[in-house]
Amino acid sequence: MKDVYPIPRMEDCLDSLSAATVVSTLDCNAGYWNIPVAVEHRDKTTFTSHSGLFKFLRLPCSLLNAPVSF
Repeated sequence: MKDVYPIPRMEDCLDSLSAATVVSTLDCNAGYWNIPVAVEHRDKTTFTSHSGLFKFLRLPCSLLNAPVSF
């Protein structure tokens, strides 16, 4: 099932930071790798290569609902 989540407008994101005194950045690329895939859903992440079949144990960036989970 596809989750529906609107992408926030950049202006709203910047406005929310206007009163901040400290701003930091997150490593969003590595953030996905910190979210485990539930055991019952790992079969859905299976892919094949010349070396065999593989399943993701951590959330890959390319899944449909990955941005919402992140």
